[in-house]
Amino acid sequence: MSPLKRSNNIAARMGRWSASHWKTAVFGWLAFVIAAVMVGNFVGTKNIDTADANVGQAHKADQILKQAFPQVDPQTELVLVQSSSKTIQDPAFRATVKDVENTIAGNPAIRTCARRSTPRTLIRSPRMAARPWSSGT
Repeated sequence: MSPLKRSNNIAARMGRWSASHWKTAVFGWLAFVIAAVMVGNFVGTKNIDTADANVGQAHKADQILKQAFPQVDPQTELVLVQSSSKTIQDPAFRATVKDVENTIAGNPAIRTCARRSTPRTLIRSPRMAARPWSSGT
């Protein structure tokens, strides 16, 4: 049998050193962990705003919605009525918007509903109408 060749790479040398100086290695790691925790507590944390938590296309969509439909109340929802053939001038489209308004307003959990505004209040498109509503207390 031939004797094992002694490895001289950095990991092997560190392993040999920590095996021969195990108390120093253990207390060194403990000191490092304690120092890291203390530095982390001193520096503190900064939490990201929930409005900016999304990334990529979802973040881009959130920014577009935030610019197009600013919300005063965080519990505000938005109903969007869109037609590929009717415009806001058509009676059928207006009847659909009115039906949505009546359905929303008839729900006891809904606090406020923008009812008496024109269909173009929030959107500048002849084929869309939006109605914001808030729920909660």
